[in-house]
Amino acid sequence: MLTPARRASLGKRAGVAAGLLGVLCVIAEFCFLLPDLFVTRDALPLYAANIGLFRGVLQSAILATFVLGAASVLLLRSKTYGLTGIALAAIALLLGGAEAEPLAIDTPRAMSAGLDYLVLELLVLGLIFIPLERLYSLREHHRDPEAMLEHDFVETNGATCLAAAPVLGVAAATPAAAGMQAALQILLACSALLAVAANQCHKWAHMRAADVPRFARLLQRLRIALPPDAHRNHHTRPFDTHYCTASGRLNRLLDRTGFFRGMERAFRAVRRRSRKRGAGRRIPN
Repeated sequence: MLTPARRASLGKRAGVAAGLLGVLCVIAEFCFLLPDLFVTRDALPLYAANIGLFRGVLQSAILATFVLGAASVLLLRSKTYGLTGIALAAIALLLGGAEAEPLAIDTPRAMSAGLDYLVLELLVLGLIFIPLERLYSLREHHRDPEAMLEHDFVETNGATCLAAAPVLGVAAATPAAAGMQAALQILLACSALLAVAANQCHKWAHMRAADVPRFARLLQRLRIALPPDAHRNHHTRPFDTHYCTASGRLNRLLDRTGFFRGMERAFRAVRRRSRKRGAGRRIPN
């Protein structure tokens, strides 16, 4: 039996996931309808050769959006999250769903927006990092940063390997080719492989120098793997910098631009608004 707090947590997660996936579905529909405007030109032959696969992915995503939205409606007292996801899935279906066909354009454009790359990149990152976050709790790590040193290789890297396996499978199953198709295969493979390595690099950054393997120490000195001194800043108050756990090379750029702090503020604002809405609906005893 789910407790009220657990129901609310699951409902919010399902609703947010439905909304984000619904947005990707709608963007994908526009890519199907107006490929000359929104799809990377070099990738068009790849999509044409594997159109059945991409239609199946879109159909599955729309179905998943409906299911997640319905779950949120059933679990949450506030129906906003779930209904938003369901509405986006309905819009995707109205635009043609998985059977959407390109619309005729009299004057093809010389350049395109490349929204297909955005959709694929977000799906790949979601497939990798959402399971990772659920299987390896970051909250536990920040309560006790050294606890991960007690984990063996499987415990440390199992979550990322499981999340990366489907992505590597897709990259391996796609026939080898040149041009944009090869670039997409490399993107999928490298995204998955680097995600697998990220948690191991993170663990090395927490280990004593004497316990880190020699080749890993070399990678740290070359800044290919995350150095301990760079990651130490992340566990220093106010704990709002140096979030990257693979090599740390993007930390300076992302910290200067306020990327992660902006994400935190946005999530906190949504969380506060959700709590206020929930508090306003409580019936006093």
